[in-house]
Amino acid sequence: MRAAYERGLALAEAMGDRSFQINFRFDLCYVLWYSGDRKGAQAMGERALLELRTSEYRPMGTATCLAYLGMVFEDAADYAIASAYLAKSRVLYASLGLHGSSMEVQAVEARCLLSLGRREEARQLASEVWAFIDLHSTVLMDFPSRVYLCIADVVAQAPTPEITEREVLDAGYAKLVQKAEMIDDPEWRRSFLEDELSNRDLVIRWKSFNAAASVRDRFGEATSE
Repeated sequence: MRAAYERGLALAEAMGDRSFQINFRFDLCYVLWYSGDRKGAQAMGERALLELRTSEYRPMGTATCLAYLGMVFEDAADYAIASAYLAKSRVLYASLGLHGSSMEVQAVEARCLLSLGRREEARQLASEVWAFIDLHSTVLMDFPSRVYLCIADVVAQAPTPEITEREVLDAGYAKLVQKAEMIDDPEWRRSFLEDELSNRDLVIRWKSFNAAASVRDRFGEATSE
């Protein structure tokens, strides 16, 4: 995938097409990050953002670029910069009526705020995303597993009576399995569950949580006897 986007960028540069260059750059930001090249992703995303701001402002492209950069900086544990990018992306998406994308970004922002110690703000943002999912499901989101993981991370450390970590993980896992069962090809199904990072992480997290819960339940039963 990385090679394909790099060829596309090279072609756009050869053609002198600035719009395509910007598109390939912010898409490459995500692809590079996804493949583990965090520094390359940051440089590519920041160049795309600069061009969007100085030569060809497009709200949709800018919102997407900001979202990708926010995820890159969260991964680098630079939570202040990450949350700033994500907040701007969230507001832009909402102004365009893309509320599913806005909520998806907000979930990551909530996790960043939690890492910054801003627990009440993180709890509020996560609760809003959970309420949105309750009303609209996740059909308007590109990576729902990431959203569920973010909410679970927040409520695990900043508990709220309305949402539990178990409830979030169970809902996310059920949704993921439902989607996987719709894939007829076994190899594609395996790739969907194991190669997409947020899907894989959700499966691991769900299994780990339930294994730990089972141990706690057995221990509780033993001590009660």
